[in-house]
Amino acid sequence: MPIGGWGPGEASWLRTYWTVAGSGIILVSLLAWLVQAWLHARINASHLEELRRAEDTFQKLFHLVPDGVVVSRAADGVVLEVNSAYCRMVQRPREELIGKSIPELGVWGSLEEREIALHTLATERVLSEFPYLLRRSDGTDREAILSARVVELHGETCHLAVVRDVHDRVRLERRLAQGQRLEAVGRLAGGIAHDFNNLITGIRGYADLLLDTLPADDPRRNDLGEILRASSRAADLTRQLLTFARRQVVTPRLVDLNQIVTEVEPMLRRLSGEKCQLVTRLAPQTVPVVVDPAQFEQVLTNLTVNARDAMKDGGTIELGTAVEGDCAVLSVEDTGVGIPAGALPHIFEPFYTTKPDGQGTGLGLATVYGIVEQAEGRIDVRSEVGQGTVFRILLPTSPDEAVTDLSESEPGQDLPRGTEVVLVVDDEPQVRDLCVRLLHRLGYHASAAPDGHAALAALAASPDVALVLTDLVMPGMGGTELVEILRGRYPNLKLMMMSGYSAELVASGQEGIPFLAKPFTVHELAQAVRETLDA
Repeated sequence: MPIGGWGPGEASWLRTYWTVAGSGIILVSLLAWLVQAWLHARINASHLEELRRAEDTFQKLFHLVPDGVVVSRAADGVVLEVNSAYCRMVQRPREELIGKSIPELGVWGSLEEREIALHTLATERVLSEFPYLLRRSDGTDREAILSARVVELHGETCHLAVVRDVHDRVRLERRLAQGQRLEAVGRLAGGIAHDFNNLITGIRGYADLLLDTLPADDPRRNDLGEILRASSRAADLTRQLLTFARRQVVTPRLVDLNQIVTEVEPMLRRLSGEKCQLVTRLAPQTVPVVVDPAQFEQVLTNLTVNARDAMKDGGTIELGTAVEGDCAVLSVEDTGVGIPAGALPHIFEPFYTTKPDGQGTGLGLATVYGIVEQAEGRIDVRSEVGQGTVFRILLPTSPDEAVTDLSESEPGQDLPRGTEVVLVVDDEPQVRDLCVRLLHRLGYHASAAPDGHAALAALAASPDVALVLTDLVMPGMGGTELVEILRGRYPNLKLMMMSGYSAELVASGQEGIPFLAKPFTVHELAQAVRETLDA
């Protein structure tokens, strides 16, 4: 309607037209506004839905990242956000981490390391693969690497950090590197021990020969006794080297672990000294294991000596056996000074010792470790400074129907003798001549050859030879090649090998031939020769 109203002369149809037209315009405008508002609302709702979906997707991906992710404020180190992986790493819920500063949470094993990382971030704004110790809620530290960068979030300078737990990987890498070092040192130790065993064989054998010629009241017998004792100690040290290098002759048998402890207990009481009390706690039942008894006597000896040295003012050494499930347990516990935490990872390394200079070779525990691994067992250590140390050796158990009685395996005192012809083949003159002289004393007709070629010539000239005792490693024709030839030419000839360590025998493929390990005593030589001839 016009502003001034309808005039008296205007027709009613015109008034009706303008009324309808105006109303239509208003209705159309209103409808257009409503449609526009509806479309705008739909668009906003779609955007909000997309934002919600994007946020849900981000949250899922953020918490599915296998590495730990931490967002913290640069100014004060307050944690703004963490993902699930980081919560698992530090063993804490998200609610306990958000809103607290990193120093307050104590998730760094070393605050000095954190200061170094923060300085790098402040100067370079990027940190790549920084190694550090991540501390968990139980107080244990895990080796981790940290990568971080400086970012701007909502107008604040923040640190975005990614943490990767590499503890298990680093441990495996260290074990691999340690194994490679041990293998290298083992090869060196085996080579040294092999040559050393030849020397000890000569020293011990000639001392025995000289001792046998002296009257019982001759004062020089004491000097020879000291030489023999020194050679025995040298042989023990060489045996430790070979055991560590896994080149020692091993004769595993099914035995009772209780009996091994009982047999060696008197010697261990002497070794432990007057200040230390030795206590045994043996299992009430048989503890059957497949081991070399001599090696496990050495294990007990080494651990007992270590325990004694850890208790200068005296204390208690407890030897125990037990059966736990499918495992036999041999434990040695002391009340000594304990082992520092920093030394524990290294105690089984060769030549590593916590004893003062000149008081330890660093081979005792390395030897124990080698023996236990060779017996398919494992060794656990628990120690605390001032609280003592516990070594637990776990071995697989075996059925105990045929356990060997160690007391029946002791050699007799009388030397077995014979009259057969024996040919000794060895490139070491001392060992060669010594064997010939010892065999002559036992009644045999013995001759010698320096290598395989000379041995073949001697056999061709003396067909009545009953036994060939040959070394394995010799210049020219070695023992392995000689044995192969003799097996083909002389099928009835008895053969026996000797060597400084058993790895040569395994490599030679002649496991069925009797083997005599150097250094050997007169009794061991006599026993081995007689058993081979009588077989």
